[in-house]
Amino acid sequence: MKISSQKIKKSLGVFRLTSLILAGLLVLLPATGFGSIGVTAAQAEVNPDSDTSLASFKADGVDVVDGQTIYLPQGRTSISIAAETTQIFSEAVTSANANNLQPGSNTVTVLVTSYDGTEQTYTLYVVVAAPSNVKTLSSVYVNGTLFDIAADGSSVYQAPIGTTQVTVEATPTADVANADVTGNTNLVVGDSNVVTITVTAEDNSTANYTFKVNVAAPNANTDLSIFKINDVSVIDNQIVDVAYGTTAVSVTAESAAATSTYTVSGNTALNLGNNTVNVIVTAQSGATFTHTVTVRVAAPSSDRAIDSITVNGATLVGSSIDVAAGVTRADVVVDLHSNVANYTVSGNTGFVGGANLVTVTVTSQDGFSSDFVFTVNVYQPSTNTALSSVKIGAVEYLTYLNSATSKVLLPYGTTSVTLDITASDTKSTYGVTGVTGLVTGDNSVVVTVTSESGAQASYTLIVNVAKSSNAGVSSITVNGTDVTVSKAYTALVGTTSVSVAAQTADVNATYEVLGATTLQGGANSITVRVTAADGVTSIDYPFTVSVPVLSSNNALASLTVDGSALAVGGSVSRSHGTTSVAVVAEAEDINADVVVTGATGY
Repeated sequence: MKISSQKIKKSLGVFRLTSLILAGLLVLLPATGFGSIGVTAAQAEVNPDSDTSLASFKADGVDVVDGQTIYLPQGRTSISIAAETTQIFSEAVTSANANNLQPGSNTVTVLVTSYDGTEQTYTLYVVVAAPSNVKTLSSVYVNGTLFDIAADGSSVYQAPIGTTQVTVEATPTADVANADVTGNTNLVVGDSNVVTITVTAEDNSTANYTFKVNVAAPNANTDLSIFKINDVSVIDNQIVDVAYGTTAVSVTAESAAATSTYTVSGNTALNLGNNTVNVIVTAQSGATFTHTVTVRVAAPSSDRAIDSITVNGATLVGSSIDVAAGVTRADVVVDLHSNVANYTVSGNTGFVGGANLVTVTVTSQDGFSSDFVFTVNVYQPSTNTALSSVKIGAVEYLTYLNSATSKVLLPYGTTSVTLDITASDTKSTYGVTGVTGLVTGDNSVVVTVTSESGAQASYTLIVNVAKSSNAGVSSITVNGTDVTVSKAYTALVGTTSVSVAAQTADVNATYEVLGATTLQGGANSITVRVTAADGVTSIDYPFTVSVPVLSSNNALASLTVDGSALAVGGSVSRSHGTTSVAVVAEAEDINADVVVTGATGY
């Protein structure tokens, strides 16, 4: 609150008088005995007011504090400061610049003076926004098109022929800035037209942006940038060949200058031979030029050449092609040299095994035809069941097959044989039976050949395993007595024959006995002749059978009596009472009989 200094002084005088009266009362009252009035000296004592505090401090009605910064918008020149002191005897004075603010920072103070003269300054920093100095452009449109202006003024806007002014829309970056355009009217041909955009900022500072406008001059360009016949690029005076029967060609043209125009003539109603096609270009200046191409329509083609033929997707090489067994038709595709010729195919169905003729008839554009004939060979499975070789080891026996007289001779004891067989046709297969379990004598080995077609043929090869040449014996007996080792046998006197048996080493061998009958007294030579199973090999096994001869020799070779030798005609004495003696007599002839009599009964 603001209180005048005069009022403050009067109030202070009253306050001081009141204080003195109260002090006196406080001193006197106790002495008189009236008792206390309830106020102590300390309570009634008031010190000199040195309080410089503020009870309220506001700027533009908003509470603030000492040292605070306040931001005000651009254009503000004053701020309302309300400072109310805590003590009524204090005085608050606001600095004069609160009503004379300048753009930027302003220091506004409130000086508080207490009753005793104590001072305190409260400071506010009031910042008033300064005017913008932004002079840049955010965009420039020339005739509605965004245009980029170079900082050095080198940008050139290309204006069409006849342009006398352009519309320039310039937008400053800052909303508070303004843009003015000059030089965009009364334009002349060429690039001497300079347009200036002046941007004025809020602080009235300015910046200029310039660019040139080049007004195009009428051109005299009669060139073509694109010139095509039937989509193929051509040049002036070129000859373009087209197929027979062509009556029109397409012309694609584009003038080199966008302001030039053109017309086309002569590209329709074409005739056989040469036809002139013109493209007349008219420049902006009115100059003209005729671009000419000759279109030559070809005569009817007589080309009936064939580039290639495929049969069921396979390329025909030469005049024949092989296909698999069972194929009855073929898809024939012919690539003709001329794209205006055509063809037909005949004979490509109903195939049979072997060669089949197919005819391709080519008709050229001029109507003439020619035939090309080729052969389709339908594969026929081979029926060949022949054999080209049958070998055992390195020996060829092909001619022995199915022969009743030719035999393969194998040694005795062979039980199996290996044949090396080659079929005449590599697509044929074969099987062989009878090559194992061979026995002595003839064995039939059968080779069965199966051709590619499934046909079969059988061939028989006679394999003869030779009989044994073993003429050995394991034993020989005479009348049951084995003489294999001793090779001798003594028969009884008078024996005229003996029984001879032989056991051959090979059961298939045979034997005969020679000399076993009509035996004579004495030594008899007997032979066992063994013939091997092969009928060729034989071995003789001789032995001797002795038949004793009748002898007249009755002499004794020895005589013993009770074990003691006694000469023939001698005598022996025995003690009384002996009734018998043991007499042993041995004849000189082993075949003689000895009989002893009288050796008992004494």
